[in-house]
Formats: sequence, structure tokens, C-alpha cells
Amino acid sequence: MVLASKSHARTADKMRADLETSLGELQRDYIDIYKCHFVANRADYETVISPGGALEGLRQAKDEGLVGHIGITSHNLEVLDRSLDDGLFDVLMVCFSFLEPRARETIIPKARKKNIGVLAMKPFSGGVIDDARLALKYALAEPGVLVLAGVEHPDLFDENWRVFQEGGPLSEAETRQVAEMQQSYEKVFCRRCDYCQPCTEEIPIQAVLGLRSMIKRMGIEVFRSGPFGAGIAKARNCTECGECITRCPYELPIPDLIRENLRWWMRWRSDVLTRIYAVAGG
Repeated sequence: MVLASKSHARTADKMRADLETSLGELQRDYIDIYKCHFVANRADYETVISPGGALEGLRQAKDEGLVGHIGITSHNLEVLDRSLDDGLFDVLMVCFSFLEPRARETIIPKARKKNIGVLAMKPFSGGVIDDARLALKYALAEPGVLVLAGVEHPDLFDENWRVFQEGGPLSEAETRQVAEMQQSYEKVFCRRCDYCQPCTEEIPIQAVLGLRSMIKRMGIEVFRSGPFGAGIAKARNCTECGECITRCPYELPIPDLIRENLRWWMRWRSDVLTRIYAVAGG
């Protein structure tokens, strides 16, 4: 079992409290891997490893036999590289898909060399990749990596298992397809790291840039809860100040993408309402 706490601002005492809550609610006396999650930058990392920080709490729990291995999660490859140099964690979790392949250049081989476990999160890039089979096959082809493939209904377990059983490297045609998608998404794909936050207008940027993917996966029901409905309203107030661009590690033109997604939302909403009125009138 793998669990995580957003621990970059947590003390050892708070981490211990989170751990005990997890053990109690799950009715377990042991957790295989417990991770410090969402360690966004070097300052967060220093907080985690400092005396009295989250790492200290997890080390004590490991000594007591409550935790098997201690991990760290980050979208920031520099943070993960530093963690590998320090050798303080047993496992790391990193984004890895063909839209986010950079980890295979440095982080994954370095972790393998140091015998540190690698968990690959978001192999489907949060649902952005339409060809789920190709996305999963790409991630599974990387040796020494445990791929965490999210599912939204039980049938997907069987589909993912079939891809796993198929195995093998990508074919030449699949490799070309991956290269084409990488090029088309390079400057429009939000990696959902939230490093662009906080927004001066309180816009939930990740939610706004992920509108199309969420609607495709969940339909209009997604707007009945969560940040999407409120996020659209706030996105209309974007001042294009550019602060988010300076914080985005992928150099995305975020204000432009916000405007584009708002235009798409208005068209999509208009089409849906037109169909509803047509059915009601007919």
C-alpha cells in the first residue's frame, strides 16, 4: 500500500498524526510506502528534511515498524535530483508519460543506479492523451519503473492488464505517433503541477486549462461540484499580468491558454444548450 501526505509544510508531529489517521481509517498496522507529497520547490524540500520536519516523523515511524519505505513526490526534477544526491528517501514518484518524458533522461536512470524505487504517476497525462493504450505501453516499456495507472471504472483494469501482458517496445509506427503528439502538445499541455499558483485573481489555472479533458472524461456533471464552475467565472477576470508565466517550469503561455479555453467553453456550452432546447422542443 502506498500513501502520501502533502507534507512540505508539515512538522514531524503533524506527519505522525496524519500517519496514525491513515492507519486507523484503513484498519492497518503497517503501510508499505508513505510519501512526502507535492514537494514543489527547493524551499519545500528543505522544510521536509530539516530537523522537526516531515522526514523526521516518517523516519521515527519506520524505526517503529509502522512504515516500510519513505518516499518523495515532486513535479520538479531538480528537487528529485537533489533528493537522489542526498539519499534520504527509498522511493520517489515522478510524472512520466510521452507528454512528460524528461524523467527518463536523468531521474530514472540515476534512481536505478542508486537502487531507489521509481513510481511513475500520470502515464495518461491526466486524461489528455486520447490513446490510453499507447500511453500505457510507452510508460510500461521503461525498465525499473512501477507505473501507477489511474482508472475511472472497473473495466479499465482489464484493459490496462491487457496492455501489460502485451508488453514490448513501441513499434516504428507507434514511435512516430508519439513524436507527432509530443510536438503538437509541447506548448499547450498543462502538467497540473500548480507551480503557477497563487494567481492574483485566484483563478484555479490547472482547472481552467484542464476543462476539455475533464468534460471529455466526466461530462457536464463535473461542473456541479469542484472548482470548475467557479474557476470559469474567475478566469474571465484574468488581467494577463504574466506572473503565472514566470513560475511555470514549462514556459506555457498561460494567459493565452486561459482565453482559448474560455472561448472553447462558451462554444461547447452553447452547443449543449442548443441540443437540450431542441430535445425539449421536440
